[in-house]
Amino acid sequence: LDWDVSDILFLRGKYQYGERRSDHYDGHYFEESFPDGEAPGAYNEGVRKFPWSDRDRNSASLFFEVMPTPILSIYGEWGYHDSSYKDPNTGHAIGGSYMIEEDRNGDTIPEEYDIRIAGREQDKGTTYTLGLSFDVVDTLTLFTDYTWSKDQYSMASRYRTFSGGVATDDPLDNWGSDGEDEYQTFMLGWNWQARPGVLVFRGDVTWTESTD
Repeated sequence: LDWDVSDILFLRGKYQYGERRSDHYDGHYFEESFPDGEAPGAYNEGVRKFPWSDRDRNSASLFFEVMPTPILSIYGEWGYHDSSYKDPNTGHAIGGSYMIEEDRNGDTIPEEYDIRIAGREQDKGTTYTLGLSFDVVDTLTLFTDYTWSKDQYSMASRYRTFSGGVATDDPLDNWGSDGEDEYQTFMLGWNWQARPGVLVFRGDVTWTESTD
């Protein structure tokens, strides 16, 4: 949505929804040896690696621009996104579980096991930007802005141990972790029309640091 509120104020709003679908997750594929012949790791059938999990994402942004004079522009933007992840095979959310029957101890009698779907459960992020643009002369424009961003995510897992040589899957061994990153970014740029309409030089310098 674009809206010219007045001669000096412009607003823009945007919402997006996206789905990523993997159709099928082949856990045994990740057991394959690496090219140099390293032994494959132990197979955990509940793990769902992030790039191949199903994802539902919502994102939104709001932008404004104020031009108090013809040569000065002040602008800002807010952005937000959140994603949730699901298992392509069962349709359950990452962090949930499903039941299987397997004969792990070799007695020919299948036992029930609770399999936790491990991996990234969700992530979300927010950004705020404030900047200005100034026409120094007709052929030279300087612009600068500051952005603060925060990203959060959570992971689900389970510690799997062995009893009598048999891998256990006990919900009491479930565990998870939460992460949070914050950044601030400063940017300074320019637009110089050396020959208007023929030759233009553009450039910017960006500096980013993690604050958390």
